[in-house]
Amino acid sequence: MKSYLNTDHEKSEQLISRINFHLKTPGETLDEYKRRKTIALGTRIQETRKVYLDKNFWIYLRDVYLGRSRGPEHQEFYDVLIEKTKSGDVLFPVSDSLFIELLKQSDDTTRLATARVIDELSGGISFLSMPERIQAEIYHFVEKGRKGVDKIYPLAQMVWGTTGQIGGSFSPPEIEGVPSNQVLALQKASIDVLWSYTIEEVLKILSNIEDSPDLTFAKLARNITEEKFRHESDLKSFKQTFLIELEGILITLENQFSDLFRHIFEKEAGRKLTLEEERNDNSGKLFAKLIHVAFEKGKISTELPFINIHTGIHAAVRWDKKRKFKEHDFLDFHHAATALPYCDVFCTDNPLRVLLTGNLLSYDSLYSTKIISDVESATKCILALHRKGWRN
Repeated sequence: MKSYLNTDHEKSEQLISRINFHLKTPGETLDEYKRRKTIALGTRIQETRKVYLDKNFWIYLRDVYLGRSRGPEHQEFYDVLIEKTKSGDVLFPVSDSLFIELLKQSDDTTRLATARVIDELSGGISFLSMPERIQAEIYHFVEKGRKGVDKIYPLAQMVWGTTGQIGGSFSPPEIEGVPSNQVLALQKASIDVLWSYTIEEVLKILSNIEDSPDLTFAKLARNITEEKFRHESDLKSFKQTFLIELEGILITLENQFSDLFRHIFEKEAGRKLTLEEERNDNSGKLFAKLIHVAFEKGKISTELPFINIHTGIHAAVRWDKKRKFKEHDFLDFHHAATALPYCDVFCTDNPLRVLLTGNLLSYDSLYSTKIISDVESATKCILALHRKGWRN
């Protein structure tokens, strides 16, 4: 396996070692350290082609791994992916949405086998969790407007993490009575250790948790479908439908917008907002309105990709008078919003491929991403990928 991580040391030894290291090199804040690690990883893998596989394609690979291949085309697919991983030409990153689907597998044997195949082919690389990735996309959009594209890192270098942080970053909170430099060293060291975990190791940790979350979306699908048909007569055009969906998504992000602008202010002004300034802060609402107008006037193309793609897919399903929302749609839509802006190839099921490449969305053209729904075509496409391939 070609891995971009160092997982040679036992976790406890690694934690102690990294605490001592950070005590001796205290220069960066926690946020600065996390950002530097993320960008360094993104820079390291920027020339590697990236292929995102949805759940079904991972299941095909798992079955080959378990010796129960569904056909020779699946065995060839597996062999090509192993070859491309070993050569360093192609990376097969995973995401929090895929990890949720892994947790939904009820059979311990197949779940563990899937985890091991993921560890083999991902090289330990994952997208940042969805909330962290949205935050990075919003931050990049704002800073590009403030400073210009030449003064900031490319967005494609800001969205990567490791399988150990697939559910989001975690660091210990402030501890009363413990010197701040020691807490900071512990926080940074915890991030270092977390980065070294494989999917298999994360699964083992979660297996010790008795209360597992509800990972089904059947009720949500029913509710949204009922709401769709109640209001279908109100929709007069796809653009109107898109803008209605956009407004709903932006409302949920207003607090995140405010947090971002507060962070920028505090960093540049060198002080926190006063209580009165916090009460009067409406930056989140104003920025949401600004984004809405920008989309309405056609000023946004590939920027803010999660907002753009997620809105477009939901709008396209609403605009289709016959289609109902299904339980698996929500994670599938997240897969699309994850893969399209950052990967060369997105392997998914045929209904989603048709939706994404249809005239309403044409996201394959917009984001220059090949969208494939059959194993044979995927094998042929991946076999042709090389490090200095399509996406430069």
